[in-house]
Amino acid sequence: SINTQCPGDTNGDGVPDVVVAGHPNVKCMHLAAGDGYITMADGKPIYTFGFTDVTGKLPSEVMNAGLAAANYPAPTIELNEGQEFYLSLTNVGMILRPDLFDGHSVHFHGFPQAASIFDGVPESSIAIAMGSTMTYYYSIVDGLAGTYMYHCHVEATEHIQMGMVGNLYIQPKQNQTGCPGGACPGRACAGS
Repeated sequence: SINTQCPGDTNGDGVPDVVVAGHPNVKCMHLAAGDGYITMADGKPIYTFGFTDVTGKLPSEVMNAGLAAANYPAPTIELNEGQEFYLSLTNVGMILRPDLFDGHSVHFHGFPQAASIFDGVPESSIAIAMGSTMTYYYSIVDGLAGTYMYHCHVEATEHIQMGMVGNLYIQPKQNQTGCPGGACPGRACAGS
């Protein structure tokens, strides 16, 4: 079943609607894992596995939005130090290859504080079966700023090569000005 976890989300779409005490700096995202086609530089389509961003879709809309909608590269994840990140992953299945029953996971490659149960490595954690959703939780503490990648770690050699890989950027706390767009023309910013 599709059941996202996101503090302050009141309708299951993976978007916080209210601020919840104890969770002032939350970011949530909902990805669907499946297959689809991408267009190559020469204009020709090629079959791929991948992730698609279904954040903002109601649970009743996720399967249709995720079917045959794989992206390559996967949607970029951008976070800030100090955030709590809730990443829900729904396995929508391989509609174009119904002979495949692959589970999927999310592995933050090189991320220094991943908990082994949520790390997406099949030997030590769980994978999400078709039609199911699981939410990963990450506390983006100070000192984690950097450029990473994320990928499916189930049958990693095949799934990464087929397109289940994306960029993960964590911005340092020093870049957070408290001003829209990061710039504060003519006025002092929060923390200055």
